[in-house]
Amino acid sequence: MVCIFFYRGICDVTFSTVSGTIMSPNHPDKYPISMECEWIIDLGPGYDITITFHKFHLEKKDDCSFDWLTVQAGNTPDSPEVAKVCGNVLPPDMTTRGPLRIVFQTDTDNEFEGFHITWVAEGETKLVHLLSLNYPVKYKATELKYF
Repeated sequence: MVCIFFYRGICDVTFSTVSGTIMSPNHPDKYPISMECEWIIDLGPGYDITITFHKFHLEKKDDCSFDWLTVQAGNTPDSPEVAKVCGNVLPPDMTTRGPLRIVFQTDTDNEFEGFHITWVAEGETKLVHLLSLNYPVKYKATELKYF
């Protein structure tokens, strides 16, 4: 029987801030075995989220079936996968329309340093034009209205 441990407070966190940091448990020391973590970055509709890897060292296997990290475009387990990574090659920056889900899972042996990720979210800029009443005609002070 294999037990998977969830590290509450470190793992299974939902963020709603425009920037932040996610690190594997115990980073920069070795991460634990038999563990699964989930982080969701969700600022609502209209945000592009870019994650940047600053450190990355997981157990390597060609199909990433030992220890791995997935990035998904969405906030549910069935959201489309953007990437599944492992090993010790620093992954490239990844940008997707939010929300974004990151899952980290480890097997029962061989712990490594893990990872350090930062994110930045940028929203759509909306331009709003405000005009005074009857613009461009000047108004009289007695016509002042409050909304």
